[in-house]
Amino acid sequence: MSDSKGSPLVSTIRIVIVIRSFNLGGAERQAVHLANWIHLSGDFHVEVVAFEAGSAVPSLLAPGIPVKILHPGKTGLFSRFLGAIRFTRGLRNTRADIFIPFTDWPNKAVGAVWPLTGAKACIWNQRDEGREVTGRFLERRALKQASSFVANSKSGVDFLSAHMGVEPTRISAIPNCVVPLKPQQSREQWREQLSIDPQAFVVTMVASLSRFKDHPTLLQAWPLARKASPGSMLLLAGRDGDRGPRIRELASELEGVHLLGEVDDVGGLLAASDVLAHSSFREGTPNAILEAMAAGLPVVATDIPGTRAALGPDCRWLIPARDAPALARAIEDLARDQQLRSHTGKQNRERALQEFSPSKVSKAWLDVIQPLLQGENPKPFGTHGQKGH
Repeated sequence: MSDSKGSPLVSTIRIVIVIRSFNLGGAERQAVHLANWIHLSGDFHVEVVAFEAGSAVPSLLAPGIPVKILHPGKTGLFSRFLGAIRFTRGLRNTRADIFIPFTDWPNKAVGAVWPLTGAKACIWNQRDEGREVTGRFLERRALKQASSFVANSKSGVDFLSAHMGVEPTRISAIPNCVVPLKPQQSREQWREQLSIDPQAFVVTMVASLSRFKDHPTLLQAWPLARKASPGSMLLLAGRDGDRGPRIRELASELEGVHLLGEVDDVGGLLAASDVLAHSSFREGTPNAILEAMAAGLPVVATDIPGTRAALGPDCRWLIPARDAPALARAIEDLARDQQLRSHTGKQNRERALQEFSPSKVSKAWLDVIQPLLQGENPKPFGTHGQKGH
């Protein structure tokens, strides 16, 4: 629904997406994609609410999408009580018909109070495989009151059904989407900045330095993999996490490893790379893998449900979790064969753009939203937005 100039018309149906922060992480990027697609469809009014300030997310939203900061409350019983009242009032003032929170804390905070806001529904949105389970009152209340459930991977579906007691027929599995990242700097510029030879073989991992990402296995594999290409480099990009000090210590003992910290120009970094490695042993649908696929890179990753769904079950480069020798062998094979890298990267790009496009994923979301607006239960969806039986 658009005007004669192609601009979205204002709709009376209001979708409010709630995220933890306006700083950009994987879940926040997915929220941006969904908000932009819904807004540009012209069928809904969409607003984005965050618990914490930041500039990255607002800068990526389409013009005309309003943003708001709402704090769910502070520590201390009385402060939490007053904060909950203010938070509920703030949500009510959005006049939402549907709330779509992203990640654990927004799921719980919004899910616990949304019936008091006048909204028609709230969708519990499972973005990982269940890392922050508490079993506390707020979580139980939010789960009980959720109108419907969406998970971005089979692991998320299994977690909700097996561990949280959600009826499987109430869960739709909708993967993350991907938009190819535009490089800010070229391959040559990136390599020059890092003093990397233009012909060197470069492996990159983009992930926070946290225990779930399992950088130690990749670092253990690196000396073995580097034998196939002695001048090769390993680039680790990602914000600090609970394993930061340990990973820096391990990396300092190895040759050919750069720790880059958090990187804004991920598109440029991928363009400067030859392979993406992903050693995580717990994932939903990994944004880093989808972005590497869309950039035309081959990916070596652990064989867990989220990565298998992204790369496809027939992917040759899925290796067992925590298996450093297998990871090293896969990297070695790709290091030795540029034609193989090119062929695999092309296949990955085609798969990413066909299976994980924003339009395909957002349409699957609309198939969940539309029945809720009519007071009906959505039909469950499969991993790629196909209706279950």
